[in-house]
Amino acid sequence: MIMQTKVILKKEVAGLGHAGEIKEVAPGYARNFLVLRGLAELATPDKMQQLKVQENKKRKEFEKMHNKWEEIIRELPNNHLVFKRKASKLGGLFAGITAEQIAEELSKKIKDQIDSTAVSMKKPIKKLGEHTVTVAFSPELQGELKITVLSE
Repeated sequence: MIMQTKVILKKEVAGLGHAGEIKEVAPGYARNFLVLRGLAELATPDKMQQLKVQENKKRKEFEKMHNKWEEIIRELPNNHLVFKRKASKLGGLFAGITAEQIAEELSKKIKDQIDSTAVSMKKPIKKLGEHTVTVAFSPELQGELKITVLSE
């Protein structure tokens, strides 16, 4: 039976695993390649305990963010954004409304920071009228936001 050494990966290693994972590898591979190149560290009891504490902290932070996102999605139907922009006589906007602008206005309205990557748009809004955009934090957490664009 071959003796194995436990290591904690610091970085992703192709064919082995991702950062933060504990893996069992051959002692020579651990010592001469992974640890030497800074890709892993030996999994001592103290290091494993630190890893558990970090994982618990990350999990709690994620749960907190997830709960906040759920609340934002629940409140989306109650929020309606209105933009006033210069438009042509045919109703076309001279400057389109972007996901960044929508995220900024929504952030002000709900008093919480929304990243523009959460606002799903194929292209900027370029016409007056009613529009609907999707706000998605994950595939399971998404909702629709109504936007009205009026002429100045």
